[in-house]
Amino acid sequence: MDLQFIAFLSFIFVSLILSVWLEVKMQKNTNSILATMSIAFNINLLVLGSGSIWLLLNADYGFNIFSGVYTLIVAFIGIFLINILVMFFLRQRTVE
Repeated sequence: MDLQFIAFLSFIFVSLILSVWLEVKMQKNTNSILATMSIAFNINLLVLGSGSIWLLLNADYGFNIFSGVYTLIVAFIGIFLINILVMFFLRQRTVE
């Protein structure tokens, strides 16, 4: 495996782990769904946006840039959906 590919995937995994961890931690401290989801959204935007900038600076040719940014967009949407599922799970658990 190429070192750049591992670094590229690390942006996605760091974003997933950080946003879910902060979402769980934030939900324990507050009951505001909007505040918790906005923190998770902003963490995703910051980390995956940094990944996009890194990709633009380090990609070899045009198709790499296109496929990499497309992958980051799909990862952003996927992580956001995972955050929504975690939020519903946490809210369900606190209600019961």
